[in-house]
Amino acid sequence: MSPYDDDYWFHQGEPYLKKSLSLSAKNSKLKAQKIVVNTGEFPGMYKIVGETYIRSRETGEDERVQLSFPLCKIKSDQTLTLEADGDPTTFNLDVEVAVPPNGVAMEITFYDVEKEMTSSCNGSRVEKDGSTRVSAQ
Repeated sequence: MSPYDDDYWFHQGEPYLKKSLSLSAKNSKLKAQKIVVNTGEFPGMYKIVGETYIRSRETGEDERVQLSFPLCKIKSDQTLTLEADGDPTTFNLDVEVAVPPNGVAMEITFYDVEKEMTSSCNGSRVEKDGSTRVSAQ
């Protein structure tokens, strides 16, 4: 995304990128946690949970899906590509799925979602662009 001119006026609903900077006092310790994954310190098997969308061929609507692998081993040949110019981050995660004692190697959960609504400036309810929320029972 390129920077705007100094006299540029944003229009209502126009997306923009906001950057922030946090500073701490000099010589003060930060309240943060660091996790280092070493082969000798972490277990060899993990649970991986991910979320994605699946587009229905019949309706063209996106369905929210959660994939869960209760027991898997992450292989050592991983790649992670970070781009500075705003492109999406891509990665390859090579895993070996094991079967846990209960026999369930993978779980797929489909969520019922509804369009997220917001109030407009005149008080009416309008769809929030591209946003959904999981429906409650």
